[in-house]
Amino acid sequence: MRRQLPWSLATKPLLMRPRSTFMPSILQCLLAMHVSHVLADIRIENGTDPTGRYSLRVTSEQQKDPYAYEVWFFDEKSGKRIGQANIEWFYATARSAAETIKIAWHSSGDFVSFSHRGTKHSMELFVYSLRDGKATSLEFANYMQNALGRVDAVEVALHSVSTPDRWDKDDLLVDYHFSVDHKDRGRFFYNAEIKFHLEHERQSTPRIQLTYVSQPTKDQ
Repeated sequence: MRRQLPWSLATKPLLMRPRSTFMPSILQCLLAMHVSHVLADIRIENGTDPTGRYSLRVTSEQQKDPYAYEVWFFDEKSGKRIGQANIEWFYATARSAAETIKIAWHSSGDFVSFSHRGTKHSMELFVYSLRDGKATSLEFANYMQNALGRVDAVEVALHSVSTPDRWDKDDLLVDYHFSVDHKDRGRFFYNAEIKFHLEHERQSTPRIQLTYVSQPTKDQ
């Protein structure tokens, strides 16, 4: 009987079999790398609450737009999203947004304030409740108009930057920097201290109230 050689056609399927499983593995790996790049969750400095339960992250949404991103709240234990912050994306990249967002957490971890750039010269203030794992925006009074009225103005010239400083128990302290064009005097830059008080009794809906606006001082 004629003996088959190792490289004969009869053995070819056996030689090809490992290759048929190897190539799909490479494709799956490349696909996973692509998806992770498109849907990257970027952590923010001070982005996790003091109790370690919640976090605020910037999520790249490049499958929708090459420059798009969103800001989401996450449950740290499950890794799942629990709510989206109501912001309009401004930066060219999600990474740029993550590097400039400023955050102040309430000691309970149930409430957070953060600032996000609205325009090239403005940073907007946001306050959220995360009680019971549900992200809810808390509305507050127009402290900016209050500060403007104290310098005989009705609108900012260009700059309007709000930065959450810290929580002092249930009081949220905010730094507000803005510019005003005074007729015949030119443009001036001001700083004001803002204070909100949080009411969060367990049996009632949380709310935050404006309690103090300092007399704005001019930048030297």
